[in-house]
Amino acid sequence: MVPEVTLDQVVNAINDILEGPWGKDEIIKGKNIIFPLDTLGGKMMSDAMHSFRDVGWKVDRLVELSSPGSRIYYLKFINPNWKKKDCA
Repeated sequence: MVPEVTLDQVVNAINDILEGPWGKDEIIKGKNIIFPLDTLGGKMMSDAMHSFRDVGWKVDRLVELSSPGSRIYYLKFINPNWKKKDCA
């Protein structure tokens, strides 16, 4: 049996990644974080996305087709406080 993961745990894990270093390209284009949709589910992905949007982040859902029948899901984060022109 897989232990249940709470939204707070997911948000804290994402925060740990977002608080880490960002490359110049990530600052300009956004930071993609792989989301394990198969284990956490679409509702958790949506709830996490909205939690970050509610505090001002620009967040999009992305899907990458990696092989026939296989998909990788991402949340793409853009910090609205960073201006793209400052990084160019």
